[in-house]
Amino acid sequence: MSIADEHALLHLAELYARAVDRRDADALVSLFTEDGIIERPGSVWQGHEKLRGIIARLNTLYASTFHTVRNQTTVIDGTTAQAETYSVAMHILNSAEGDRKRMDMGIRYQDSFVRQDGVWLFAKRELIVDWVETTVLSAEA
Repeated sequence: MSIADEHALLHLAELYARAVDRRDADALVSLFTEDGIIERPGSVWQGHEKLRGIIARLNTLYASTFHTVRNQTTVIDGTTAQAETYSVAMHILNSAEGDRKRMDMGIRYQDSFVRQDGVWLFAKRELIVDWVETTVLSAEA
C-alpha cells in the first residue's frame, strides 16, 4: 500500500462527486469498470449504460446537488482495494410549488476498487444513508 495509491482512491471519490454535481455522464462512467455497480437502498445500476441513467434520475429529483468528500479509510491489496468514504451531499429539491428546499444527507460509501492498466477504477459503490435533514430556504434574491 502506498500513499500514491491512497491519494488516487480519494481523488477517484472527488472526481465522482464532481461528475455527479456537474451531471456529466461521460465523466461518471469513466470512473467505473465496464461492469461497475452503484447500489443504494432500493436500486442497483450495473454497467456503463445503466450508470449513465443516474444523471437523468438526478435531474428529475434535484435542481442541483453539491457533494463533499470528507474522509476515506482504505485497505489496498495489490490490484484491489476496499474503502469506506464519508460524504455530505446537499440537494436542492425540484418543486412544482415554487418553494425552495434543501435536503442534506450524511452518507457513507462502501467502495470496491480495481486497478486496470495502472489506473484505479470503482468496481462497486454501495451507498449507506446515515441521516437526512430537509431545510426550507429563503426566497432567491
